[in-house]
Amino acid sequence: MGGICFSGCFDRILRVWDVAEQKVVDWLQSLDVITSMAVAPDGTSLVVGFLSGFIRFYTTEGKLKFVSEVECRDRIPKRVTNLEFSEDSTELIVSTCDSAIRLVDVATFSILQVYIGHSNMKHNIKAHFA
Repeated sequence: MGGICFSGCFDRILRVWDVAEQKVVDWLQSLDVITSMAVAPDGTSLVVGFLSGFIRFYTTEGKLKFVSEVECRDRIPKRVTNLEFSEDSTELIVSTCDSAIRLVDVATFSILQVYIGHSNMKHNIKAHFA
């Protein structure tokens, strides 16, 4: 994955950049605002977080290809604020603005655990593996 960069923002477009060529080499239009993203340490997958509280997994080998979607919210949509893969790319931490941190199994795309913390409805929460 050397020389490749991913970007996404309020324009709802996920872009793949060739850094050496300084140009977009692939892109996907989303129906939702992109609020966060993370590349797996092994470089084979990309996860994107959205304003609606969903995350979507894509393969990064060749063209971007949708793999799966996980709902990381309660009844009320709360944006995804941070995503981080474990070192072995088997788990993902998802932080949202509903005062919860979710642990997701990357192989099954299922939520393993939800950790509820202090009330936070305004500020970004960032969770990290330690």
